[in-house]
Amino acid sequence: MRLRLTPEAYADLDNIHSYIADEQQRPQTAAAVVRQIEQSFERISNHPRIGRVTPFPDTREYTIASLPFTVIYRLRDEWVEIITIFHESQHPDKKRR
Repeated sequence: MRLRLTPEAYADLDNIHSYIADEQQRPQTAAAVVRQIEQSFERISNHPRIGRVTPFPDTREYTIASLPFTVIYRLRDEWVEIITIFHESQHPDKKRR
C-alpha cells in the first residue's frame, strides 16, 4: 500500500528528533530513532493490518518493539495514512482522532 503522513505526523517526527538531538544533546541517537520510526512506516505499509484495531473507525496502532513509541494510522483504500506518533509516556487518547 502507498504511504502518506499527516502534517501532525511530520511534526511529531520533527519534535522527536529535536528533543533527542537538542534537549538530550544526542544528535546521532536522534537520527537513529527517526530512522527506526520511518522503518516502522514501511512495515506498516507492507503489512497494513499489523497494528491493533482501535475504537476509532479504520484506525490502528502499532507499537514499535525496539522503541517506546506507538504509531497511529488509518487505512484508506490504497493508502496507509500515518496520523501521529507518540511516546509511551504520553496519554494516547490525547493524540488519537
